[in-house]
Amino acid sequence: MVAHTHSHGDHTAGDDQFTNRPNTTVVGMSSREVQQAWGMPNWPDHGQADMDLGGRTLTAFPLPGHEDAHIAVYDNRTHDIMTGDTLYPGRLYVSNEDQYRASVARLDDFVSHHQVRHVLGAHIELAADNRANHRHDFHGTHHPGEHGLLMGPQHVHELARVVASQTGRLHEQVCDDFILSP
Repeated sequence: MVAHTHSHGDHTAGDDQFTNRPNTTVVGMSSREVQQAWGMPNWPDHGQADMDLGGRTLTAFPLPGHEDAHIAVYDNRTHDIMTGDTLYPGRLYVSNEDQYRASVARLDDFVSHHQVRHVLGAHIELAADNRANHRHDFHGTHHPGEHGLLMGPQHVHELARVVASQTGRLHEQVCDDFILSP
């Protein structure tokens, strides 16, 4: 199975190489296709699904808000959670504020009730020195001194606090390790 945290082209560009391979399924791009592939019956509010890889289980749950079909994937063996573009060291772009608020709360709840070693986003857009105040060129290919990819549960809790503290429309907020950028 070839699956993604969400359907944006920078995450799915290599799918064609898997399309006609035997015994290979490329999960579609819509929230309905993601829901069906993972077997999440109550998308997005209460959907969660486990996929047994044979001695290793992945748990996926919906995280729309950056993109409608966005999911998080938790590896029950390594205790790492992949958050795609919902949380990473960079600008966190929000396309649907209501969905994003609910998803961040869902992510925070999950992290609060599971052992999480690392939070792995899909991009690095910040420099290690001066953190959020030193932003890399979005399309650049060389980022000397960039922030590390690894984040932790404390970053999920911080994002949840930031989002919950903002009443009305979300607004940009610069934090040490990410920038909320609706």
